[in-house]
Amino acid sequence: MDSISTGQARKILGCTNQTVRNLIKDGVIEAIQGEDGRFAVNPESVNDYKRERGQNPVGNFHKAKSESAKQNNFAKKGRSAGVAFGEMVLNEWGPRPGVDQLYSLAVHSAHPVDDFDLETWIKAPDAVVKMIDTTPVFVLPVNGWEHLEDVYYGFSPYMNYSVDEALDYCHNRARWWWAVRSGGKIVARSEHANNVPGIDEWLGRLRAEEQLAYEKANPPLNWRHWLHAAPDLLEVLKLFRGDAGGNSVEE
Repeated sequence: MDSISTGQARKILGCTNQTVRNLIKDGVIEAIQGEDGRFAVNPESVNDYKRERGQNPVGNFHKAKSESAKQNNFAKKGRSAGVAFGEMVLNEWGPRPGVDQLYSLAVHSAHPVDDFDLETWIKAPDAVVKMIDTTPVFVLPVNGWEHLEDVYYGFSPYMNYSVDEALDYCHNRARWWWAVRSGGKIVARSEHANNVPGIDEWLGRLRAEEQLAYEKANPPLNWRHWLHAAPDLLEVLKLFRGDAGGNSVEE
């Protein structure tokens, strides 16, 4: 595709050379800078800008295009940093580093982490995979266990489980892991760990409810009531012993 100079772009847009350079810098119009420092400008991007600007106030249009270009550039930089981080993890630690290892790599990463998020995922008792927390990497504490203490999952939807069912989940199916997301994509994730956040509280509640149901179905012996009824019981026993011995009560 043929290119045009910044001077030609200036004439098409009816602006100054500095304005053209600003538009190139902001990514509003496309251009490639040569070794001599001059720009080869894409004429289609210039005409697109001129056509769209004709339908919008110049100041507002330029501002909107500039902001959009900055956001796109930021996203591209984030994706590039995320891809580089993911490749580093894969090459040096394999596809599934330990949870502590991935956490440390994310927190101490040499890559820009402004748009890195650490996500906590679990496999719930009904086998549904759920993300239960997402936190920007730049606000994470140094130690992973400190962050994990702040992560909690309420197992309320599974309060109808028995203790045996809950224990089976805990021992055989409970899983959680961390994932690093950058530029809208997961670029690295850890291996599984077993002690799902919130699981101990769930087990404690189930055990307490099961114990309460047992005590309700099997109330303890009321000794006060038994002692109150003891005299009547003794009279009955006397009558029974008299009948068994062949003697009447009157005798």
